[in-house]
Amino acid sequence: MSTYTGTASDYLDLLTRIDGHLRTTGHAWGQAFTGTGTGRLTSCTGTAASVAETITVSFTSSTAFTVSGSVSGALGSGTVGTPFTSAKVGFTAVAGGTPFTAGDAFTLGTSPAWTRLRAEGCGGANKRTGTLLNIENLFDGSSTTATAATGTGYVDFAMLVPTEVREIIVQNASTSAQPTAFRLQYAPTAGGPWTTAQSWSGQTWTGSQESKTLAIPAAGAHPFWRFEITASSTASIALNALTLKAKAGDGYDVGEHAAMLWQAPGLDGARQILIGARTYGSSSADTFNLGFSGLRVHSSALAIDAQPNGSTSRWVALVNAPIAYWLVVSGQRFILVTRAAGTYQTAYCGLGLPYEPPSVHAYPLIIGASSAGRTTRYSAQTGEYRHPMDPGDGLAAYYPDATWRNHINRVTSSGSSPDFNHSSAPGKVWPAALQIGTSHMPTNIREGIDGSRVLLPGVLLHASSPTHAWGEFDGYLWASGFGTSAEAIVTEGLYDHLIVPNIYRAQPQHYAAVRLD
Repeated sequence: MSTYTGTASDYLDLLTRIDGHLRTTGHAWGQAFTGTGTGRLTSCTGTAASVAETITVSFTSSTAFTVSGSVSGALGSGTVGTPFTSAKVGFTAVAGGTPFTAGDAFTLGTSPAWTRLRAEGCGGANKRTGTLLNIENLFDGSSTTATAATGTGYVDFAMLVPTEVREIIVQNASTSAQPTAFRLQYAPTAGGPWTTAQSWSGQTWTGSQESKTLAIPAAGAHPFWRFEITASSTASIALNALTLKAKAGDGYDVGEHAAMLWQAPGLDGARQILIGARTYGSSSADTFNLGFSGLRVHSSALAIDAQPNGSTSRWVALVNAPIAYWLVVSGQRFILVTRAAGTYQTAYCGLGLPYEPPSVHAYPLIIGASSAGRTTRYSAQTGEYRHPMDPGDGLAAYYPDATWRNHINRVTSSGSSPDFNHSSAPGKVWPAALQIGTSHMPTNIREGIDGSRVLLPGVLLHASSPTHAWGEFDGYLWASGFGTSAEAIVTEGLYDHLIVPNIYRAQPQHYAAVRLD
């Protein structure tokens, strides 16, 4: 798998970086080896020109090899210990205790870059500023909480990416404090210069909580927008809600949150795997989160988390501050690990490894993160706030009958003694849930007899209605925490694995491993 690491400046920069890693290069995945040498390929990655094909690395001596693609043909030759680069794939062949010999060979797959189908909107509360009072009341979904200004005022929107606005909806708070003139403007940089897209004057209101839906002429996509009240009927004004829409009639608000939608090509380059992302930011609650969802189809008029037969969003609870991250990508899924404010968050988004063939299970999609609640703060310590290997309410899987089902190991209590809630969520993940319907946990699994780390597949099971063995995560495994620590690297076979704890938990049963190469 292609592995990317770094430090994002905040939760919005993290989303931008994920987008860049997915879209700007293809991805490598799935090493296999035949021969006598005990070395490995590391730092495997695709390129912007990668296609769906099998790459073969054939050794001509203990230190030299040639590289070819099943579609691309000859890609060049390389030397053990020196990074190999080509138009289609990159890696480093690393020698082991037993040297390679002529005839040894690695194979691995590559797939094209992901495609971005949608990107728009304001990142969150910290990206809305202005002279109106209680600005966030405009975006809280309530028609009874008002924002106010003294006669005139404005709110600015910093968009995650340049975004078009073609319609606004303005809702007043009362008939006694009415805006009578206002305008919508855009700018290339924060603070202007501002260009007016549309202005309105002589506005009248016949009742409290009255909404006006107003069209905007086409003005293009811009990184900054401003809604400004320029005149009012009284010395003070009040509004209940303000909605910005990218297209007239859309069912979502680009002023409230930012959203992205990607299409993964699959390992064969021919799939249409849809993964959505959206933001949530609340400055007052110090909550800045990213939500991920799985889609079966996509309507551009609907919000990411309101698509037909899509999963609801599963959230990683982050911060508006630097975030260390690891992102592991193939053509069919990504695994995100973050470290911020003393917590480790994990998200799994994409296809898993089902136990049934594609003729039975055509779209085995998994969306897993820390929580189903977008307002979960990173410092929460509840039973629902967990990683996908031992999920609370943060994991959903798509079944062969075209139904999303939750997998919930533990809920309602915190720490190392959580409760099972079998009656409401028969979906589980083994081995973190050793037995359906009880609190049995893998507390006593230690190292192998040879000292090696025990890594077990994370298996998704459903206990009733239907009783079903779904399959496994791809490259995401359960790991014992005995004798290890967060961010340790464990090598098993051809792969390195990053050890990741269950958010803030440190007991031996609360660890997972992410396959890196």
